[in-house]
Amino acid sequence: MVVGETTTFTEGSSGNPTSFSWTFEGGTPETSNQQDPGEIQYNTAGDFDVSLTVSNAYGSSSSSKTNYIHAGYVPIAAFSADNVLIGAGESVNFFDETFGSPTSWSWVFEGANPSTSTQKNPENIVYNVMGSYDVALTVTNTYGEDSETIQDYITVGYVGLDDPVIGAQDVFVFPNPTTGQVNVSFKGDVSNILSMSVYNSIGDRVFEINRRNQIEQLMQIDLSEYQPGIYYLNIQTESDVILKKITLTQ
Repeated sequence: MVVGETTTFTEGSSGNPTSFSWTFEGGTPETSNQQDPGEIQYNTAGDFDVSLTVSNAYGSSSSSKTNYIHAGYVPIAAFSADNVLIGAGESVNFFDETFGSPTSWSWVFEGANPSTSTQKNPENIVYNVMGSYDVALTVTNTYGEDSETIQDYITVGYVGLDDPVIGAQDVFVFPNPTTGQVNVSFKGDVSNILSMSVYNSIGDRVFEINRRNQIEQLMQIDLSEYQPGIYYLNIQTESDVILKKITLTQ
C-alpha cells in the first residue's frame, strides 16, 4: 500500500470470542478493541506487524503476522545530466534522482543515439544533429509509477574553430519560433564577430553583447520577459552584418 492510505481489518476467529485486542505496528490508530477495527492508516514507509488477541469465558488466544503490511512511496521521477550544452557528436551522461526507490527505469532521448534506455544511469548518449531535444524518464516500483519530461533539455550546437569567416549561412537560430529561450550556434571562427544584438519590431534593442571575447560558439538568449512578436538578431562581423528573424510566441 502507498504511504498515507488506509486498509481495513476484519476479525475471523473461531470459538465466539467476546473481547478483542488489536495492535497495528506503524498504524494509526496503533491499537483497537473493536471486533472489526475498520480502516487503519499507515503514514510511514516500512514493513509492519499486526497482532490480535481474543478471549472469552474459557480463555484467550493470540495471533501475530510479521511484516504483514507493506507501506511505501510512489516514486517521483527526477533526473539530471552532466552537460546540457554540447557540440554535435558529443555525448551526455544521465543520472536518476528519483525519490521513492524505483525498481525500473524507462528513458527516452529525443534526437539521440541510443534513443531509449532501461538503465538507472545511462551513459554515453550521443547527439549528432544540432537542435534542442526533450528527455523523458518513467520510473516504477511496487507502489506505482511516475514520469518526468524536460522539454529542450539538451542543446546541441556546432563546435569548430578551424573554419572560415562566419557568414549568414553559418548562423543557426533554434528553436525558432521560441517561447523565450533561443540558442544561437555559429559554424566557424567566432573571433571575427564584433557584436550581437536583438531588436524588437519597432527598433528597440532588448539584448546586446558588444565585446568580442564574450561571444562563444554556442550562445543562449532569454527573451521570455518580452512580448510575443517578431525580433531581429543583428550580428556585426569585421566584414558584414548578419540579420536573422526570431519569432517569439506565448
